[in-house]
Amino acid sequence: MFAPPQCAQSQCAPSREAQPVAEAWLAADLPDSIPGGISPAQPLPGTAPATHRPDSPSTLRDALESAPADWMGDAIPGPEGRFPLLVKILDAAENLSVQVHPDEDYAHRHPAAHMKSEAWIVLRHDDHAELYRGLDPDLPRHALRAAMESGSILQSLIRVPARVGDTHWLPSGICHALGAGITALEVQTPSDTTFRAWDWDRQDPTRELHYDQAEACTLTGEAQRLTELARLSQPRQSPVAGAQRLVETPFFSVDRIDACHADTIEIGPARAPRVLWLWSGEWSSAAPTRLPSSATIAVAACTRPFRLTCQAAGTVFISTAASRSGDSLRSPGFALERAR
Repeated sequence: MFAPPQCAQSQCAPSREAQPVAEAWLAADLPDSIPGGISPAQPLPGTAPATHRPDSPSTLRDALESAPADWMGDAIPGPEGRFPLLVKILDAAENLSVQVHPDEDYAHRHPAAHMKSEAWIVLRHDDHAELYRGLDPDLPRHALRAAMESGSILQSLIRVPARVGDTHWLPSGICHALGAGITALEVQTPSDTTFRAWDWDRQDPTRELHYDQAEACTLTGEAQRLTELARLSQPRQSPVAGAQRLVETPFFSVDRIDACHADTIEIGPARAPRVLWLWSGEWSSAAPTRLPSSATIAVAACTRPFRLTCQAAGTVFISTAASRSGDSLRSPGFALERAR
């Protein structure tokens, strides 16, 4: 059985057959009505207690519900007390829709919607690939609806060349789109509320456009605070020696560790849960147990200490949920020990 405190490994939800899918959900705990919205999970190799049984929790939701206080710590929970992070991989073979997400005020007035803010970290891209972040401040608000309906909003979107390693903070209300040929890690608040403002004239009846909602949620002009947006998207020194803090927001932080052979990452208790994504390299949690390639590990706030050992040089991204006090972002509960 899962015995709190604990940690759980979560695998990507499978893609639907015969449909192009632009994203894989690495760690998700969304409502049952959303297909693939709950990640399968199993104990992290080498950390499961001896009393673990085959009928133990098999999803991230199960694990959370088995010991909510130990999992959540002091974190700000998602809707209905759910896991506070949603972590995805976006792989855009084509331009993704121009979209916007609601803020807390809109969600409060529309119970079916949930606030959503997110960050993209560019992992790879084709030559000349671009993403779109924010609108030209000269676009007047009264012209927004017409720009969406006519498609001229494309001329007002701010184009940003894709660069590997760049981070882009996209808070609620910022109109955005991921361009073709970009693969990105997306870390966000746990919501799937998305309003399409324009869809590249695809004319696909299964892809609804949401003009009313998008108009209500989209920030324009100075309200976008584009200078601050760019500042918050710049990497900074991490509180963890040897790591790089890619982004720090009111809802989460993301740190990057580039490890060499025999380096170890020590993971211990913190004020909030975390999600580790082993992007590259080879890793073990308890020798000689090797972890699957690109494994995702959801870690409870009150986890028992464990370590990951790098067997071949690689990179780990660690997303930490914000706690009510903010302490979880200042002390995220992990440390890097370099091999001598």
